[in-house]
Formats: sequence, structure tokens, C-alpha cells
Amino acid sequence: MKLILGSYLVPDALYHNILFIDGLDHAIACLKDKTMNHRDKIHTLARAVIIEGNSILLCQTQDLEHNFYFVPGGHIEHEETAEVTLLREMEEEIGIQDAVVGEFLCCLEHLFVPGHNSICHNHEYNLFFRVSSPSLSPGQDPEQQEPHIKLSWHSLDQLKSLDIRPEPLKDYLPQWAQGRAKPFISYNRLKG
Repeated sequence: MKLILGSYLVPDALYHNILFIDGLDHAIACLKDKTMNHRDKIHTLARAVIIEGNSILLCQTQDLEHNFYFVPGGHIEHEETAEVTLLREMEEEIGIQDAVVGEFLCCLEHLFVPGHNSICHNHEYNLFFRVSSPSLSPGQDPEQQEPHIKLSWHSLDQLKSLDIRPEPLKDYLPQWAQGRAKPFISYNRLKG
């Protein structure tokens, strides 16, 4: 049995991890439902891992009490594939139209205290893909497209010193840069 995410075939190992890790059957329902208007719903997001050499492109919130970093991307809308979401978000957040969506890296389940990452929800599934663009290069930060998000390149070596969310990315982004991907990560901040 295989699970299709947009136009991407998810490896059997990931599908089996989703089925056999406690509570992850909700991931499949979430991918089908994609409703994101209520706090009690699980949100599904597509995220772009844009790495060039030893640099990664990050977004930083600009309008919160405590601003933090995250990788570009956003909510998958109803009847939208993860690939289409990423292409739309790359244009909205970064202003590029030549993004290329590459390999699927990981599904990261993230539970957190409301207000920690978002005021509208506290449970999400992030689908991470490698993304590239000839319009992007380290040392030249993209022009800000949205007033609440600042874009900047950072060394993979400095991730540990940044407030990056979800928090496990500090460990996994450098691994993905080296071609080592773990297909599923579950991080429950609610457990303390």
C-alpha cells in the first residue's frame, strides 16, 4: 500500500511509520480533510528546505511578541497538492516564479502550546521538500514580499543559536544538507 502526497509517492517505510506510530493515523485523515479554520483541527503545511552549500534560506517573523525563524512554506489549501502549495508560497513569500520542488525529505508532526508557534492552532504536520531556484543565492537576501516575514540566508553551523521552529529542525536541517533524511519525526512540546 502506498500513500500519495500531491504528485509525490511516499516510500513504503514512511507509510508504515505513519500507520504504526501511535496517533499518526490522523495524518492520513488530515491530508484528506485539510480543514484549517479551527483550533481543534490538525493543520497540514508544505515546507521548502532551500540549501545552497552551507547556507539555508530562513524566514523570520516580524509581527509577534517573540519573533522566531522557520523555513518557507505554508498551509496546503483544499484540493491543492504539496508541490502547488510550495510554488505558490515561493512566489508569495520570496517573490520567485522559478522554484523547483525536489525530493520529499520528511513529515514532521509538531504539537505545541497554543501561542508558541501560532495563535490559531497547536497541532500540525509539516511536509518538507528540497527546493531550489536559480534566482536565489547565499549572500543576497531576497527582497521582503510580506511585511510580517523577513528572509535571510544563514549558515547551517549557526542553527543551534537561532530560535527556529519547529525545534527539531535545528538537528535535522544539517542532516538533510548531507543527504541523510529521516522520513518521520514526532515532536510533542505539550509533554514538557
